[in-house]
Amino acid sequence: MTVHDGASHALSWMGSIYGTLVVALGVDDFGQTGTRADLYHHFGLDAEHIAEASFSVLDMAG
Repeated sequence: MTVHDGASHALSWMGSIYGTLVVALGVDDFGQTGTRADLYHHFGLDAEHIAEASFSVLDMAG
């Protein structure tokens, strides 16, 4: 799993290094304004969303 406060596809290539699936979290649409915490929540880059995505990745691997 990758987390990037830029375009999610910027790090999606990393799975090809190891030949594995990558779940890439990032900013995939633009034009929103707000506090950093609000924007991270909106884009799923806050701690809660990262934890959920991490558990999803572990479920996929298991």
